[in-house]
Amino acid sequence: MTENYRLPENAEASIVGCVLLCPDTKPAVGKLVSEGDFSSPAYGAMFSAAMELDELDSTAFHDAVKRRGYSLPDGFFAGLGDVAVSRHNVELYARLLREDSQRRQLKELSRQIRELTDEETEAAEIITTAASCLQKIERGSITSDIAAPDDSFRAFWEHRKRVESGAGAVPTGFAPLDAILGGGMLRSGLYILAARPGMGKTTAALQFADSIAANVGPVLFVSLEMSLEQIEGKRIARVSGIPSDEILLGNGKSLDYRKIRSAAGELKKIPLHISRRPAATVAQIRRMAKGIPDLQCLVVDYLGKITPSNPRASRYEATTAISGDLKTLAVELGVPVLCLAQLNRENTGRNDKRPQLSDLRDSGAIEQDADGVIMLHREDYYAADETPLKPWESVALELIVRKNRHGRSFGVCSAGFFPATGKIIREVAR
Repeated sequence: MTENYRLPENAEASIVGCVLLCPDTKPAVGKLVSEGDFSSPAYGAMFSAAMELDELDSTAFHDAVKRRGYSLPDGFFAGLGDVAVSRHNVELYARLLREDSQRRQLKELSRQIRELTDEETEAAEIITTAASCLQKIERGSITSDIAAPDDSFRAFWEHRKRVESGAGAVPTGFAPLDAILGGGMLRSGLYILAARPGMGKTTAALQFADSIAANVGPVLFVSLEMSLEQIEGKRIARVSGIPSDEILLGNGKSLDYRKIRSAAGELKKIPLHISRRPAATVAQIRRMAKGIPDLQCLVVDYLGKITPSNPRASRYEATTAISGDLKTLAVELGVPVLCLAQLNRENTGRNDKRPQLSDLRDSGAIEQDADGVIMLHREDYYAADETPLKPWESVALELIVRKNRHGRSFGVCSAGFFPATGKIIREVAR
């Protein structure tokens, strides 16, 4: 039992020496500790370099350590035999080092919690952050991070079963788009729906969300830009055919409440859950999503409104972190995450104003992290004519798939968009 021992002095050097002199101990030691467990970054780099080499070669080892930004102490190889722990005790040393690492991580977590508490961060976010960190620390070894061959193939065949049963992807309900994506959004995938402000991002996302909720299962719609009543007004407008501005602000005497009640009754049957929070971090979004049983999709409107976990980070750093956290959340939940995003103004200066991946705002990480990027384009958006359209009048809308990591094709879906009611109808895929 490791609790009967304390980590010996010079233990980190002893472990490095053993794996260098006895390469056959690497598999066992590698399951117990990693570079990050070493309190000394220099010895952590040496351990990583030693694990990289197939056999002891002083020149190759020196170069591997140097690539990691460190130098070997004078006389390192001359005293290697004296400092190295025996092969019989190296696993005990590794377990003790891992426990010491866990204690250091717990102390750091305690410091972070005190700091967050002093900053009056919301208790729910502190709890979520602490719980996530504790799960990582609690593992006790890194073996849970590695899938054995049987585990890998089991996961693959489980995926194939879901595909054969029609549950491999989550369809948006817009058939031409789903065809390009390969059947829909892949579970555990991060998808970005991007456009200029006022192009129809929220409208499209709500239609997708309602379709998924009605045909697949529960959806969480996290709206960080619109109030609950605005969101419901948009949904009712699409189903009832009554313009959304009339539903929200129109004279009651002129409204057709029969249609409104009918649409509301139809939508109430759909398991679409809408957040009430005006602001949220990714940790808070995770907490809300975890509270919905059998969740099938998470929609976030929009990336630029997500509260950074580090308030002192630059916009670029914050967006990069948020993008990565959303991808991690999609994998953890096992459902597609559809996140809306704004485009910069670069496309407005081009003759062809169709958006490109380079038009995504704030960070290139959005493009890198996303499994799919869908962009909206309307020619009428840039026209000088600002005459309001009648409820029955539509404009041409293009849904452009600019990135499709898991599909075989990119493409453009032509659609008809009714700005007054927010309804999107299928036209011809090309």
